[in-house]
Amino acid sequence: MKETKNKVIPAYRVNILINRIQKVYLLIMLIGALDLIHNLLSESESTSLRECAQTVLTLSIYFSIYIGLKLRKKWVTPLVLICSAFLLLRAFLSAFEPTNDIFGLISKIGGIVFVLFCAYQIHFFSKREVRDFLGSRETIIF
Repeated sequence: MKETKNKVIPAYRVNILINRIQKVYLLIMLIGALDLIHNLLSESESTSLRECAQTVLTLSIYFSIYIGLKLRKKWVTPLVLICSAFLLLRAFLSAFEPTNDIFGLISKIGGIVFVLFCAYQIHFFSKREVRDFLGSRETIIF
């Protein structure tokens, strides 16, 4: 019978990976902030107040994840898992919508990369070593 070995991630490696994920969230926040500024400053009426409010809410969630990872708070683990599961489902479903132009195709490729990032986060943050490193010792559903 084949025996499966659970790989234990050392604490220094967990720290390195969390710092990298933190940098990805910083990059996502910067891109989102630039998009928000562009939409607010553009002269077209196509951007609604609802879309801007949704962008601000999304950026605030990413900012709270970024701060939680930076300060190593225990509440960040469930927040990352819930947000990643929701965004994974949302991005996966939007990948099947038809596109009209090349920009839609490029955004689908970016969406696939984002799906992979969310799937990796679910895998990474559900490991016991990561939860112990962040101080979240409770059982998480994911």
